[in-house]
Amino acid sequence: MPVASNGPCSLNDRYNKNVDNSGNFITLRNRRLDYGPSTFDIRHVLQAFGTYDLSVGQGRKFSIDNSVLDSVLGGWTVGAIFRMQSGLPFKLSSGRLTVNQSDAGVILNGVTTSDLQKLVGVFKGSGPDVLFLDPQLIGSDGRASASFLSPPTTPGQFGAYVYLYGPRFVTTDLSLAKATPIIKEKLRMEFRAEMVNAFNHPIFEVPTGGTFGVTPVSITATNFGRTTTATSIPRQVQFRIRFTF
Repeated sequence: MPVASNGPCSLNDRYNKNVDNSGNFITLRNRRLDYGPSTFDIRHVLQAFGTYDLSVGQGRKFSIDNSVLDSVLGGWTVGAIFRMQSGLPFKLSSGRLTVNQSDAGVILNGVTTSDLQKLVGVFKGSGPDVLFLDPQLIGSDGRASASFLSPPTTPGQFGAYVYLYGPRFVTTDLSLAKATPIIKEKLRMEFRAEMVNAFNHPIFEVPTGGTFGVTPVSITATNFGRTTTATSIPRQVQFRIRFTF
């Protein structure tokens, strides 16, 4: 039976095995059923960074002759680090151990893995919850909608082993720096302000953590597609002053 995936870059057969390596294969007759993306498989990363000297101050395009004004307004340098990457993979589970006491996979009802992947994103839920799956995939009881996904109902029946990728990660860090001579070249003061996640952009995590490693997302759980956990830290601003002599 083919594994339903979405063109991953890193593959293995140990996606959700215990950290003590004691987890077994679904069936030794077809070990490829366990073959899928690695838990750290990030397919695309775009990162850009740089610094820019503002054109105000002595020796720059718009020179300031007044030393007091120059010490306040001139000589600033701004920097930025921008990163955007695709989300980490997660596996859909039936929530039922009906194949060799292992997960039986899921039944796809009129949809493909590619169709499901297009429904992954960030959607507003009720209360504090955020949805990482389109609300149309979630039924009124909080479980996966049977119109799209259902668990195998017969013991020993194999469904599809579906891997999807979570919402993308986007963050920007900014810095502002200035070096000012205090006693000619003998003593200099450097001021720096740094802003991590400057725009306070939240990145919500697909909840796959478990006591013994990565836990697949159960379609029969009443909180299917919901999360309250963010992987990114809130905006942090720090100021530093350094003296060099």
